[in-house]
Amino acid sequence: LLLGEPFLAEAALEVGLVNRVVPPSECNALVQAQARKLAAKPLSALIETKRLMKAGQSGLVRERMAEEGASFGKLMGGLESQLGGMGTAFSSSLLGLAGSLVVGLLELFVGHGQNRFFRELEEWISSITRIGLSGESEGGGDMGQLAQVLDNLSTQIENLQVSNAQSDVALSVVDDRLAELGEAINRLSRRMEQDSGQTALLIRIADGQEKLITALTGDNSAASVDAESRMRLRSIDVQLLRVLEEISAGRQETLADLRHDLAALTQAIRQASRARA
Repeated sequence: LLLGEPFLAEAALEVGLVNRVVPPSECNALVQAQARKLAAKPLSALIETKRLMKAGQSGLVRERMAEEGASFGKLMGGLESQLGGMGTAFSSSLLGLAGSLVVGLLELFVGHGQNRFFRELEEWISSITRIGLSGESEGGGDMGQLAQVLDNLSTQIENLQVSNAQSDVALSVVDDRLAELGEAINRLSRRMEQDSGQTALLIRIADGQEKLITALTGDNSAASVDAESRMRLRSIDVQLLRVLEEISAGRQETLADLRHDLAALTQAIRQASRARA
């Protein structure tokens, strides 16, 4: 224990096995003496000695750990102070950057607002400015009246241009309405042509029915008119009624569309005439 291990020597001193640290020259004699003492002691004394040595070693370990913990705490404290200083410097730099950004944005907005203000002021001044003609000669008053007349004339010309633009819009609307009316008239003519073909077909069906009725009334035998012929006649009557209803409904729909288009055209023409007036 005492030959080359300072840690064990310190443990032995604390436990009380030795009173001092022996130099290497006296180690052999001391070891032999301790061996003789240990051999003379019982086994329980040896166990107690070993326990005391272990307790001394654990105490030394705890002291070492406490010292290392204290040194680590000092290191963490130093790092914390340094990191706090770095955080303060970084936050101050970020604050300066944010301030510069805010100032730059404010300068940009102020520049845009100033330019827009001067531009609007210039437009307003140009809109209210009137050019007058005056001279030191005797005709200065006449020139002023002429300038006023020209000003009124320019105002009337502007109003005339506005009214012409409105009339052009109204005329375009009238043209659209006329185009829609032409399409409606074309549809009506096509439907009338279809109705004329259907009318001829109905006339032929009516003639056939007249002939069939004549043939049936001319035959005195009641047995000749069977149930099948009656069913066919009844189905023909039903189909004719359906065709007549469809034709009348188509005519009513066509007339309604035509009336609507004519009303829209009349309204557009009235608006155009009012705009011109």
